[in-house]
Amino acid sequence: MAKFIPGEKEYWNCTIGPTTRDKLPDGSDLPMRQAVEDAFRNIVGEYSAHCWSGWGLSDYVREAKEFASFHPEEVHALMQARRDRDV
Repeated sequence: MAKFIPGEKEYWNCTIGPTTRDKLPDGSDLPMRQAVEDAFRNIVGEYSAHCWSGWGLSDYVREAKEFASFHPEEVHALMQARRDRDV
């Protein structure tokens, strides 16, 4: 987990799923994005500068995002374990 540094800008990240595209109507990310934006505004007291969402995140990219909070040695060990699992 990253160290807290007072005054340093941070971004909140959330990944939800999985599901399949056939279960998602067009524009299905909009209500979820609006709910997150509303919650941010209620908690922080201002609008966010950035709010991104979208379907299509693969398992590989999802795992890479999770690994981003680890130290390099931990990432190497986790990726090696994944390769060993997938063999």
